[in-house]
Amino acid sequence: MIDLTTSTVEVKGGLSKYIPGEALKGRLTRGETPLTPSYSDSKIDVKILSAVAGVNSDDAANSFDDNELSEWKNDGNLRTAWIKYTFERPARIDEICMKLTGWRMRSYPLEIYAGDEKIWSGETEKSLGYVHLNVKPVFTKEISIRLNGSSKENDAFNGIVEVAAPAAGELDLFKAKDGDKTNNELRIVEVEFKESLLQ
Repeated sequence: MIDLTTSTVEVKGGLSKYIPGEALKGRLTRGETPLTPSYSDSKIDVKILSAVAGVNSDDAANSFDDNELSEWKNDGNLRTAWIKYTFERPARIDEICMKLTGWRMRSYPLEIYAGDEKIWSGETEKSLGYVHLNVKPVFTKEISIRLNGSSKENDAFNGIVEVAAPAAGELDLFKAKDGDKTNNELRIVEVEFKESLLQ
């Protein structure tokens, strides 16, 4: 064991045989790891029972299948740029979490409805993955997401490239063939609806 208070670490060619963990002393006074969680949940996901869309309804389940390599998308026409989700039970939704294709480059202007009531409207933020929308809390069994006009495009991260598997590029709107030529395309990789446990 090397005592760093009295010794120096020998380095040759940029490498050292010193392993920092060898100098660490164990602490056994804290007892066992608790069997109960050290946190408490504040929100839960509401299970989606089914979804229908303006077009490609057979692919609608791709937007909530927990698979980030699948997606639902419309055909580039504004009139078909909507999708409606039905939950397995009525729930008080106050947050929607989404991953939208082209997330780092594109802002989607969306309107979100619970039945006929608008609970959110605006442009989604560019991100490195998921965006969280704090919607007007509403007790409902279905929610619709609609595109409300052309998307806005530019890189919000100044060309920074995050680590990602090569296959992820297939779902990046701007790496897909002709991905930069679609203005009224709504593409959802994943969506989750959150219900607060603290009410």
